[in-house]
Amino acid sequence: MLVLARKVGERLKIGDNIELVVVEIKGDTVRLGLSAPRGVAIYRQEIYEAIQSENQAASTLPHDLDSTKKLTLPLKFAPSSTIKYTKGPARDGQLSGKEAADKNQGGISNEN
Repeated sequence: MLVLARKVGERLKIGDNIELVVVEIKGDTVRLGLSAPRGVAIYRQEIYEAIQSENQAASTLPHDLDSTKKLTLPLKFAPSSTIKYTKGPARDGQLSGKEAADKNQGGISNEN
């Protein structure tokens, strides 16, 4: 670790894009100012550790969830084999595109 002594108002450069300035010293507290590009994340150590802990907890599966079970989700739309609309003139039992759109906003039907 590099250890440097700086007085109030003195600056440090880190690479070409990051600048650190000593803003104030009161007792055992030092206030620092940081200037860095928007894409550079700057955190206090305790905040960084809390974020890492939360990310680690979120990335693990709960104990009661078996990862080998396949999740089944309800279908929002009917499978394509049950869509009942046609392009052009309607045939028996089918709706034309316009009729289907008028009936259910787009012609997709969940009815069998």
